[in-house]
Amino acid sequence: MSRPAGPLRVVVVDDHQMVLDGLRAMLALYSEQVEIVGEATEPDLALKIITGQEPDITLLDVRLRGSSGLDLCAEIRKRQPRCKVVFLT
Repeated sequence: MSRPAGPLRVVVVDDHQMVLDGLRAMLALYSEQVEIVGEATEPDLALKIITGQEPDITLLDVRLRGSSGLDLCAEIRKRQPRCKVVFLT
């Protein structure tokens, strides 16, 4: 199935706000191709946003405070199988 025209819808997940701010600033240069539809520092919030927004891609930190990005990835793929996950380290 092909994706509708328009920018890629992205959710960014990292437990450091400074990293989220930096990624948002970097991706702003590509606003015609990428739209950040949500960001989270906590796994539970990330799942809520991803479930509600149904992004094309989630940028996900491998290590989250008190949690594993790998575990969160498994849950994302279970709930939103069409969402691609790109890990940040």
